[in-house]
Amino acid sequence: MGQGHRHRREGPGQPEPQGRGEGSRRQGSRRRASQISILYEPKIRRNFSALFLHYLMELWDMKAIGNAAQRPAYLYIDILRCIATYLVIALHCISSYLASSSLFGTPVWWVCNVVNSIVRMGVPIFFMVSGFLLLSDERVLDIPSFYTKRLKKVLIPFLCWDIIYFLENCYLQAQPPDLRQFLLELLAQRGSKYHLWFIYKIIAIYLLIPFLKKILDHCKLREQILLLLVVMLQPTIFPFINTVQSAVHIDFGSLIEGRIGFFILGYILGKYDFSSLQKRILYLGGIAGFLLNVWGSFYYSSPQEMNLVFNDGCALTHFLTAGAFFLWVKEHCGTTGSSTGVIPRLSKHISELSYGIYLSHVLLLDCCIYFVRGLPNALGASRSILVFFAGTALCSTLLVFLLSKSRGLRKLLVSGF
Repeated sequence: MGQGHRHRREGPGQPEPQGRGEGSRRQGSRRRASQISILYEPKIRRNFSALFLHYLMELWDMKAIGNAAQRPAYLYIDILRCIATYLVIALHCISSYLASSSLFGTPVWWVCNVVNSIVRMGVPIFFMVSGFLLLSDERVLDIPSFYTKRLKKVLIPFLCWDIIYFLENCYLQAQPPDLRQFLLELLAQRGSKYHLWFIYKIIAIYLLIPFLKKILDHCKLREQILLLLVVMLQPTIFPFINTVQSAVHIDFGSLIEGRIGFFILGYILGKYDFSSLQKRILYLGGIAGFLLNVWGSFYYSSPQEMNLVFNDGCALTHFLTAGAFFLWVKEHCGTTGSSTGVIPRLSKHISELSYGIYLSHVLLLDCCIYFVRGLPNALGASRSILVFFAGTALCSTLLVFLLSKSRGLRKLLVSGF
């Protein structure tokens, strides 16, 4: 009887024997004490910052953010989406300085002009990343399921943030909310804030994705490139020709939404491998696009009129620079993701939050500008731009991270592409 009791298996609902429990508690206390004291050893103290970052990453648990689509993990895709997120924030921080005719030709304007030629890649990279992921995913061919899941993840946060920005505008303009005005702005495909145009474009392209995938699946690489050129004709190639010469104006009318070209370009660059010569050509094209953008903004502008000819969303320079950068990151950051390491985990986390950061960052930028209105005069334009960028990037990331911890708020204000 006693022997049977000693070997009785202890279930989860049975209390632990008193002696064993006290011993376990003492061992646990000694173990925790050793873990704390080890931080003060000289060898470990030098790595305290790395240890702190490790625990911070453990706090940022992806389970709280939610599972995205069950697709292969691509490290370079996460990195590209992170970079694109902060490039867009930087673009909105410098745009007013770049467009100011009073600053034209000054050192501040030139800095903004050079930075502008880089950060203009942000939105094209968003399109290219979505193009590669969606056009490589067989599940988009299930049209009802794709429309329902994808549009729900995009539309609900968009509508919520559109309401927030509408209320912000009413507050700043000291006007009462007008439902009719809100609906007019919503249906006019501009929303209540300048950056929301992107959502209308991405939704329109989503509606075409299942059919575009069927076309690309039955095309060889050369045919896919030809389709890309056809898409680029009216919104990209013809405007470039009309800009560099004025003898003949070419206009064939709209063929198809030009930003679909970024989707196709991202799909091609992500799916296929390229030879060393082809990579060099694409990289040289990216450098040429960057220099052309810098030169064009200066050459076609003047103190009387700012004509930023290559700032259009489908400009050829954007295809060249974004395409080269996309390929460079793919080649240098690897194609498969890993859950180990700070950079892969951090980039994956921010990538999951990128849609929420995009939607929210203008509100945080407005707050920064409102609360530190005298900063440009005190620090100068260049330093104030850095402060606005750092503050907006940090606050928007932190805000969306906190929102993502709530399941309900995540669906309403964060969700994802």
